[in-house]
Amino acid sequence: MVAIFGALFPIFALVVLGYAVGRKQWLGADADHVLNAYVANIALPALTLNVLASMHGPDLVEPVMFLVVVGGAALMFAGHYIYERWRGLARPEANAAAFGASYGNHAFIGLPVCLAFLGPESLAPAAVVVALNSAFVFGGGTMMSVLTAPATSPSGQGEYRGERKGAAVALLLVLRNPLVIAAILGVTLASTDAALPTPVSGLLAMIGATTAPCALIAVGLFMARPVPNTGGTGATVRSLIGKLLMLPILAAAMLWILPPMPPAWHNTALIMAAVPAGSGCFALARYGGEGALRMAARIIAISTLISAITLPILLLLIGRGL
Repeated sequence: MVAIFGALFPIFALVVLGYAVGRKQWLGADADHVLNAYVANIALPALTLNVLASMHGPDLVEPVMFLVVVGGAALMFAGHYIYERWRGLARPEANAAAFGASYGNHAFIGLPVCLAFLGPESLAPAAVVVALNSAFVFGGGTMMSVLTAPATSPSGQGEYRGERKGAAVALLLVLRNPLVIAAILGVTLASTDAALPTPVSGLLAMIGATTAPCALIAVGLFMARPVPNTGGTGATVRSLIGKLLMLPILAAAMLWILPPMPPAWHNTALIMAAVPAGSGCFALARYGGEGALRMAARIIAISTLISAITLPILLLLIGRGL
């Protein structure tokens, strides 16, 4: 446990630093949005492109990882959404709770934790998980957020209801995501054995190296914002249980049943399943109105705090051969 806390200390120390800076507003009131945008649109795509492009094409074809990441998230989302609707929660709030239970902060928390605990060999599987999470889990969440939105979006972006409109809006948002573009380009280069020029790879590596520290500080900056105390307390608790307990258990069960993966990939999948809810939950909750936004903010902030306890426990179990 001492070794585990030692490995995790820089990660949560950067989150605390971001929180302190956010409370003092030393970087301005909108610093979390700016830093979040930098990581999501520049640093993480650069890291993903560089890592995927350097891999061998066959190494990217890992169906077990796809099933665990995408299939596990889909099962968790469907179960939560159906249950919350059965309990009478409105569609936007039910969607926010279900997405909070299934969409993890793989890039901002999972990647640094994997690198700290598993070492550089986890970089490739972590990049694959981030790409899958962005393309399929976030893409599916976008479609559901659009389909469950009120007839007129509270964000003032017009009408979204209807399957065709929802699918078109979701597909456009996903295809315009810089991370998805970088992932597609990286997979294409890896599949064709076309290497990036050395100067370009060096530039991408330099930019990508800023991903982890900037992402962790951005998490702290976000947590420094006030968390609403009203709206959907029961659904929030169930979402937290789903994200931090049930999804890791589901991933472990799937990894036990499915054909084995290399240890670094197996352990990366477990860690990624246990990370707190990602900021994408808040981004998509804007389609559902104020209630969905309040719920998403609480799920992200509280799950991040609780993960400071749950992640070390999981890492201890992994170290003992889980």
